[in-house]
Amino acid sequence: MKRIDRPEPPRVHAISHHNDETGELYYEYNGRRLVEVKVPKGTNYRYRFYSDGDICTSPLFQQIYLAVQEEKAVPVRIDFTLSPEAVCIDPERADREKAILGQVGRPLIYGVCGLYDILDDYLIDWFGNEWRWLSDEMEKDADGNLKVSIEVMIGPRAFIINCRPQFYRKHLGYEYHKPWESRPNTKAVQGWCSWEAYRREVTEKNVADVCDFLKDTFLPYGLEYVQIDDGYQKNPYGITPEHTLAEAWMAPTEAFPKGAKGIAETISARGLSPAIWMNSDVREYAPGPETPDCVLRHEDGTIIKAAWLTTPLDWKDETIERHFVPVLRAFREAGFKYIKIDALRHSFYDALGQAVREGLITSDEAERRFRRLHEVFRRELGDDFYLLVCWGIFTQTAGCADACRVATDANPDWNKIRMQITEQARWWHTQHVLFLNDPDHVCVRTKPSWGRALLSNVALTGGLMMLSDPIDSYDEERVYITQRCLPTLETMTAETGPLDIRYPAYAWTKVHGAAFKGDITTWNELTPEEVMIQAGAHKTMDDDHPFSCLWAFHIEQPFGKWCVAQRVANWPLKASTIPLENLGLDPKKDYLVFDFWKQEFLGTVTEKISVPELEYGCGQVLCFREKTGRPQFVASSRHVSMDAVSVKDISEKEGSLTLKLSLPEDTMENYFFFVPKGREIKEALGEGCLAKIESVKGELAVVSVKALEKDCELKLQF
Repeated sequence: MKRIDRPEPPRVHAISHHNDETGELYYEYNGRRLVEVKVPKGTNYRYRFYSDGDICTSPLFQQIYLAVQEEKAVPVRIDFTLSPEAVCIDPERADREKAILGQVGRPLIYGVCGLYDILDDYLIDWFGNEWRWLSDEMEKDADGNLKVSIEVMIGPRAFIINCRPQFYRKHLGYEYHKPWESRPNTKAVQGWCSWEAYRREVTEKNVADVCDFLKDTFLPYGLEYVQIDDGYQKNPYGITPEHTLAEAWMAPTEAFPKGAKGIAETISARGLSPAIWMNSDVREYAPGPETPDCVLRHEDGTIIKAAWLTTPLDWKDETIERHFVPVLRAFREAGFKYIKIDALRHSFYDALGQAVREGLITSDEAERRFRRLHEVFRRELGDDFYLLVCWGIFTQTAGCADACRVATDANPDWNKIRMQITEQARWWHTQHVLFLNDPDHVCVRTKPSWGRALLSNVALTGGLMMLSDPIDSYDEERVYITQRCLPTLETMTAETGPLDIRYPAYAWTKVHGAAFKGDITTWNELTPEEVMIQAGAHKTMDDDHPFSCLWAFHIEQPFGKWCVAQRVANWPLKASTIPLENLGLDPKKDYLVFDFWKQEFLGTVTEKISVPELEYGCGQVLCFREKTGRPQFVASSRHVSMDAVSVKDISEKEGSLTLKLSLPEDTMENYFFFVPKGREIKEALGEGCLAKIESVKGELAVVSVKALEKDCELKLQF
């Protein structure tokens, strides 16, 4: 969690200022010129006075209106100035056949008519006339704010700019979202979780063996955490006259004779970061006369029974401080750096919710207690501790948790994998605004094509990636697939708007069960008809790309911009044609296209791209780079982002192209280059690596790089 020290932005209008002599027009908000309008001199235009554009008092919705009283439209420049944390964002969720948009960095995306100021929680968007970006990137002004300019053709037809202060907090209802006070940790998170690998049979030896395996296979590729789940603690655990919750969670057991502290030491000793799971439930309750009652009870004094909970705590302030705070402190002191706190949805919706239904407490009191619990999590763990709350989205956790699990338990079965991708899509508007979305642990011991699709999606969306398989499940193919998807990107949503509830929620724990029993050959194969039936009916089902099946991630790095599109067949996908503008790409430009998993160059496309049919569970990942007409880098085999991970810089001089790389030592990857007709690579040179021209076919050259050192350099001479 990152603390921010800024005043709360006001929920007021942007005030218009107009100079009749010069024609200057600007709208001021929160101490800066939010919107500046630059109309050609001598043009007669109309604009909206500030409060005249108020559509709604709460939440405040202001509309700016511009029109020119000329026979023909004239080009008008509009400058927007926002805080240093502003991003380009689509003010609406992806519509039919449009890709779900994500972004790494702060790219200006073709056709995306909105800007979101993260620190001010301010959304500004525009409609009504033809427009274009005037620069390729956001620019910093002298005060460190970000400035973006567009050109709009404005005539008598109105051009509309909408302004919505405190957008997530008031317009979308995430009341506790106050980014001027705190922001979630936006780092990429990847690790290994014991739950689906060993469930409650996990042992200290399992943990040591897994860590030894991970430090050789995945640690060099960015994997960081090892999280021990349910099974390490003393059972039953709970509150008695002799024992506290902290003692129960930290105590040695037969499976873990060194206790929770020993778990942390085992993991840390192998260069990995220790992470732990705990439940919000109490499995044993026998208070002595001196122990205040701390559980939820019916009016007759019997304990409230709630789904998945044995003895639900009442979460009064004194209960939290007496029984939960010592547990959090104990984990921190033991050396853990990450915690997953489970069953919170059942504590709130089922336990506290039942007390509300029976009139024992008010809805406001239930809300207050639940919010207070999250505030204590953060207070006791500290801002440097990674906090994942589980499961389901809690508006009450905004500003406290770094990550929130968006779906129920996953496993290697296709129904669960589809759930993970679909719920990522449903909650995409929260990604790295409110918290990092956690699709639940990732099982690679599934069918390889399913694993590829899921791992690609989690890596590109920047979701929390926690692998969860026994080490004997990682054969050569699955190790290779996983390494291509580590680390995940620091991706943020590039679209926003209300939660989409037009398709079924995939949270079928009571129907399908939460546990996957069996080896890697027993996953659930379905017919295409069964897949469609179980998906439910919604309006996109007959589209070429039904909801959650098409994504586009726009990546901006210091050395360039590109787009990575993923097609993921949550349902069988038809062979089809995708207009480039549906991916947020300019249809008038030429793009070089590369298929990552096939390691195949698809040539140059303009306006649209033809894509093949995909069986359910399969995926396709394509890279689009604007064609320059010069020799240029296209993609690599190292990472599914092609390549926001291993490429650190690209420099071009007359007759040469140089890539600065970061690779695990003693590994080999291929780098792909477009070489126009009439040019050829004369030599590939390596510094800290061995470089070799493997092949040249048409306009594509393949160069292999074997890293002798982590940081190395590849130089091509033309």
